[in-house]
Amino acid sequence: MDLGLRPLVDVNKIAIIGHCFGGLCALDLARAVPMGILGAISLHAPLGAPEISEQEKITASIMVLHSWEDPVAKTENFLQFTEEMTKANGDWQVHVYGHAKHAFTFVGADIRMIGIKYNEKAHLRSNKSVSEFLKEIFNR
Repeated sequence: MDLGLRPLVDVNKIAIIGHCFGGLCALDLARAVPMGILGAISLHAPLGAPEISEQEKITASIMVLHSWEDPVAKTENFLQFTEEMTKANGDWQVHVYGHAKHAFTFVGADIRMIGIKYNEKAHLRSNKSVSEFLKEIFNR
């Protein structure tokens, strides 16, 4: 599909965003270094990297919005991710929300046995961060 033919798509302003597994997909797409992707945003996602031989320089700006008490992305995954991004020499940032659990942006989520819980403060903060990130990457 030629995105240039779509009237609502500006091919010079493409970013990807995903929650949970979709957030991992956003990161994996950025890792694949496709042409035209300016940014990738991942919210409460698993942070594991695919097993590839050598990661080329990631050209998309990456923002990860992470809940510190998320059982899906444990501390060791978080640290591995930061090491991976540093080695890939890309533009990346991580926002970590204390006292937030997995699915912190999903209003009404509450399955505490498995670490899922909506967190209004983290949700509002992450929305502001997403908005500022998109302004930054689209106005370069």
